[in-house]
Amino acid sequence: MLIYGIVPADAHLEVQGIGRHPAPIRSVRHGSIAAPVSEVPIDQPLDRAQDLQAFSNLVDDPVGAMPVIPFLAVEPDES
Repeated sequence: MLIYGIVPADAHLEVQGIGRHPAPIRSVRHGSIAAPVSEVPIDQPLDRAQDLQAFSNLVDDPVGAMPVIPFLAVEPDES
């Protein structure tokens, strides 16, 4: 699972994730915040310029409409 940052819990991001085969973004909510996440195969590195540009677009696009704390982290699951 790829975690893209922190947004308000009521945020609706209708974008694809990053990687060679981008998965849809979904939100993992906790109280008033949420983490936009997507599945990503662990054997496919995010090492292309397109991956960096896709991440940048994903976190930059909603900034005008809501607060966003961007970061990129990989977790094995939601626990």
